[in-house]
Amino acid sequence: MQIIKLDATESTNTFLKELAKSGSVEDYTVVWAKNQTKGRGQMDGKWQTEAGKNLTFSVLKKVSRI
Repeated sequence: MQIIKLDATESTNTFLKELAKSGSVEDYTVVWAKNQTKGRGQMDGKWQTEAGKNLTFSVLKKVSRI
């Protein structure tokens, strides 16, 4: 498992998606940030965070398509 730690990012999910497009990440890669400035919740909801006080991370799980 690879863990990528960031001081800040707009979105851990967006960061991980862009990284995955390059093909250079392993299954179960975790991106964790102290602060997330433009996080998203379900159904396009905003994810409000306070630096260092919230769980702000995303995990990549590769899925095979049949």
